[in-house]
Parts: sequence; C-alpha cells; structure tokens
Amino acid sequence: HYLPGIIDIDQRIGSSLPISGWGIGSFDGDLQKLLGKDFGMGAFVNDANLRKYVDSFSGDRFDYVFQIDLSMASHETKELVLATSIGTNDAAVEAANANLLSHGTEIIHAKDTEWQAYFANEVPEFHSPDEKLNRLWYYIWYVLRANAVRHGDAVSADFTVPTKYGYWGCYIWDSAFHALGQMHLQDPKVAENALRAILSVQYPNGFVPTNSGADDVEVNTPTDGTYDLNPRDFYRYTETSDPYIGELEYRSPQPHQWGVSQKTGTIDVQEKTMLPILGVAAWQVYLTTGDRNFLAEIYGRLSRYDDWLWRRRNTGDGLLLWYNPEESGWDNAARLFPLPVKTVDGSAVVYLLRKMLAQSAQELGLPDDAAKYEQRADLTARSINEKMWDESSGFYYDLSTDGQRRTEKSPAGFTPLMAGIVSEERAARLAEHLRNPKEFATYGPVPTVSQDNPEYNPRIWGWNGPAWIPSNWLVMESFARAGMTDDSNRIMQAMEDMMSKPDGWPGAYEQYNSQTGMPFGVADYSWSGAVNDYLTRWVTGVQPDASKQSLVIAPHLFPGWNSFEVERLHIGHNQFGYRYEQSGGMTHIHLEDSGPDIFQTELVLPEKQAPHQVLLNGIAMASGAYRFESGLLHIAVPGHGNRTVEVLQ
Repeated sequence: HYLPGIIDIDQRIGSSLPISGWGIGSFDGDLQKLLGKDFGMGAFVNDANLRKYVDSFSGDRFDYVFQIDLSMASHETKELVLATSIGTNDAAVEAANANLLSHGTEIIHAKDTEWQAYFANEVPEFHSPDEKLNRLWYYIWYVLRANAVRHGDAVSADFTVPTKYGYWGCYIWDSAFHALGQMHLQDPKVAENALRAILSVQYPNGFVPTNSGADDVEVNTPTDGTYDLNPRDFYRYTETSDPYIGELEYRSPQPHQWGVSQKTGTIDVQEKTMLPILGVAAWQVYLTTGDRNFLAEIYGRLSRYDDWLWRRRNTGDGLLLWYNPEESGWDNAARLFPLPVKTVDGSAVVYLLRKMLAQSAQELGLPDDAAKYEQRADLTARSINEKMWDESSGFYYDLSTDGQRRTEKSPAGFTPLMAGIVSEERAARLAEHLRNPKEFATYGPVPTVSQDNPEYNPRIWGWNGPAWIPSNWLVMESFARAGMTDDSNRIMQAMEDMMSKPDGWPGAYEQYNSQTGMPFGVADYSWSGAVNDYLTRWVTGVQPDASKQSLVIAPHLFPGWNSFEVERLHIGHNQFGYRYEQSGGMTHIHLEDSGPDIFQTELVLPEKQAPHQVLLNGIAMASGAYRFESGLLHIAVPGHGNRTVEVLQ
C-alpha cells in the first residue's frame, strides 16, 4: 500500500506418492487442457516445487493440475497424503510441507478428535421431530467453529469471520449475529470476544469502522481508495466539519518496511460504520452470561459509539442518518438512494442500543448516564412513530434528509416491532403486509423489497429481492417480540426448507432466491448463527436473565410437534436443558439444571384450558404456584437441579 515492489511468496505442493506430471495455469483460462495437452501459459514439471521452474507469472492466481499413477491389486489399500504450504520464507515453507506429508494422518486424526470434542462438550444439543431441522442446527454450529480465526495486531480478541470462502474480516453486524449464535456455548468468552473484537478497533472519537482485518484496520478515503493501517500507526485523529469525514495523521510507511525513513502522512477518512446492532447482541449476551465485568467493559465502548452517532449522525430527531449505502448493511438496496438517508431499521436498532445503554448504566450505578440514554431513546422512538409511519398504507418508511417518506416497502419497515414501540393496531397492519402474497409472503422468505416494487428481482445479487438470513432474523425477532410467534415461526419453517435446498442437506449461503428458495452467493456464512439463536430463544422459548438469576421457558412449538429436547445450554454459571413431551391430556417437562446458580424458573405453556392438576416431581402443586390466563399456563417452578413438571388436563 505504500511502496511499489514485489513480495516473494514461496509455495510447496507435495504428495506422499510419486507425482508423474504437473501443469500450471492462470485462473482465467490459461489452463485449458489436461496433462499431455497444450497448456498455453504453463509448464510441465516433475517436481513439487513449481516456483523453481517459473521466473514470473501474471494473473489472478495459479491453478495446478498434477497426476499420480497408482497400480493396485484387488483388495490392496494405499494411503495418499496431499499437502500445500505457503509463506514468505523458503526454508520454513519447505519444512512445513515436509511435516504435513510425514504426519498428515496424525494431523487429520487430531483435527477429527478436536471436532468430536467440540460437538460432544461445547455445543448445545437439540432434538426435534424434524430431522431436517436437527441437521441444520448442528451444521450451523459447524459453520461457526469452522470460520473461527485468531486475534491480531488490530483486533485484540479471537473472532469469527463471515465466511472463509471470501470474507475474512471482522464486521459490525456479522459480529453481532455471531455473538447471538455463540452465546450458549460452554465457553461464554467465545460470544463475548465476538463483540470485543470489532469494538477493539474503535477510533479515539468513538467511531467504529464497518470492518477490520486481524492486523490492519480498513481505512476508507473519499479520493485515494482504501488503506490498511495498523492502529499503532495512528498519530492523531480529528473530526472535521463534514459529519462523514475525519482527518487521520498516521506514521508511514509501517515499521515492517525496513530501510525506509519514517514520516507522517495525513489522509481524509470516510467514517463508514454499520447498522449498530451490537447493542442488541451485547445485551442478549449479558442476559445469558450474567457477566457484570463484561457489561462494564462493553458499556464503555458502546457508550462512546452512541455518543459519536449522536454527535455525527443525528439531525436533531435521534434518527440514524447514513452517508454510504454499505453502512446500512443493505449495500445496494434501491430504498437507500439518493443518499444520505434515514433508515427505519437503523433508527429502530439505535433505539435499542440506547435502551441497552440506559439499562446498563442503571445496573452499573451511573444514573446520570442512564437518564441521558433514556432521553435519547425516547426522542428516537417518538421520531420513528411520528415521521416514519404512513397511516394510509400502514407501514414504516425510510426518510430523505428533507423529511419526505420514501415509498419502498422493505423488511426494515417491520423493525419498530423489535424496538417494542408499536401500538397493537399498527402491529396488526404490519402483519397484513408480511402475510400478503403480493408483498412479503414469498416461498423463500423474506424478500428484501416488496414484490410490488418495480426494483424487485429475486435472481440478482443484492438487496432488491433476494432473501438474506440477517434481514430475516430482524423480521422474525420483530414479530416474536411483538407476540406474533405464529408469523415468525412460519418464516423459520420456510427458512429451514430454503436452507436445505437443493438436496435436503443444510447450507448457509449469502442469499436466496425469494421465489424458489434456491441459494446463491458465497457459502458457509457465520451469520446463520442467528437461526440457532431464534430456535433457542423463541421455539424452545429459553429466555434467561442470568444477571437476576431468572429463567423463563415459554416454548412456541411448530405445528405437529409433541416432543423435543434442548440440552447443554450455558446460562450464567450453569448448564441447562429440558425435555418436552405431550401425550393425550398430559404435558410432561423435565428440567435439568446443574451449576452453582439458583434460578427462579417460570414455565409459560400454551394450554386450551385451566389444568386439572399440576405435579412437581410427582407431588401436586398448590394452586397458588400457577395461574392460567389468555391461553397460557404460568408455573413458578421452585427448587434447583433436575425437576419434573406434569400438567394434567
């Protein structure tokens, strides 16, 4: 990024059995034929060290083909180890490749043992009558683990990348979904670190950039492209009068470029951030772990972040203003243009960030801060309801900077439900849009723009028609929080089918055709952790508040389910799970709770009528221990450890 020049990369590709032929070529078609044919740009060699025979190469990347001749008798077995090593030190690369070839079997066995231990000890168990859903649950845990990476010079905590198939950075809203998906692992630091990681690259003025690499922060400039800078090379950062531009003085070039004298460079920085859903995730992680030290740590970062948002992205009404489409998370959505724009989902989510900060400040003994963030939240809520709601169409819309409502209906319009600031009448009207087959009720939910929009196209990459997992989570979470879990569950069931296309086996792709449900884009996306979050908190209904040692279990089962179980959820310092069975006129729930924390546990079960009797460990409970109202049976379950509740009709 600083000097012209060449970086020498050494690579070894080796095989434990003799290689009889090689070919190399570029990504864009140089390698056209197999061995023995004309390769065009390429070389035939009989050695694993390709670079030895190539003086220079220009292209997107190398592609390699090699041939191994095997002569095997009937019932004979041979073991083949293939290895590739890459680096900037020739001797180290050669040694690494030799080690892989010599110990490949042991290395793969060790990895297999490591994966088995992860699923046996770390991952929560989930068993339902739907085998396809069970497979999806465990596949998502695989994706989260497979995309884990180590911290670096810039990012101070281990984190999870969106996908190793293409997006290796640490991103704001991806990190939030990773934390939501990982918070019930046996090690609570995995989810906490997902948030620590992205917040560790926060600028001195509170700004949090959209994304970062492990070792370098991506710095966007208005005119000079993108720089990758290590935060240790920041010298001074100053906000300018432009609310989207800061001025960065930095040391250049970086210290690893030896022989070049150090100097100070100055560039303008686009303060490009992202949908501030970190507050939603941080609060949910805190409710799950009850870790007060984590809350205090994360509060300091998030409070400075909202102070920056309030100072730089507020036009007096508390709504969130975007200057770059990528900040919204919905990169190319037609609803965002022309810029700048005040988005519904950005404003609803920043309201939740401010509520989280107010609650956190209260718990941390900071009443003045609590009052400040509560006032900000109240203003934001009033502005959403007064300015973004359109009474004639019954929907919430984004705003232009002049206060005009835009006409594009998108799933963002449902997010005020998640904020809990919508009246019952408005919620009912929003539900009509979700259920309308001409708008959002597609086979593959939820289209990122309503089908009656001229821009709707479910087949082209982007946010103008395809369905995406993070926007689906926003919709499901919104309707579930509003008490309309029948609607959110229908989306989840359709997503299960969509995420199991085309062959019934699970996948987690970048996006899906909202008409057919077929996947496209990059694979193995970690934000699919949001799916397991929904299954845990809304389908199995496990709603913890470990900070108050309180646990509510309010299952919202899919139609036709009469049994399921979830086990090994990490809540507070405990390991928790339960089994649910319904047969005839009896509902049977067995609670398993081990650990030092003693939770006040409440069951909230859907029942058609008041029960004849409720038993705890085979003994009838006093009538004052439970109540039946509005189709729900509330049971206060005393005690600790393993308990069995039976409801007799």
